[in-house]
Amino acid sequence: MEDILDVTIVGDTAGERLASLAAQLGDLYDFRVGSTPVALSFDESGPTLEDAVTRYFTALRQGVLP
Repeated sequence: MEDILDVTIVGDTAGERLASLAAQLGDLYDFRVGSTPVALSFDESGPTLEDAVTRYFTALRQGVLP
């Protein structure tokens, strides 16, 4: 499991930077931050990222979020 603190992200575009991160981490869903392990998972029955971000910004605009 790679430590994200050891990663140096390079690239001019978002795609190049993501490719740089992926190449160095190996597994974007399972890595460490220092001594803390991080394991990402997603609920297939949950909202899409687009829906979650839309709800967040809608709530922010309505003053529901601080």
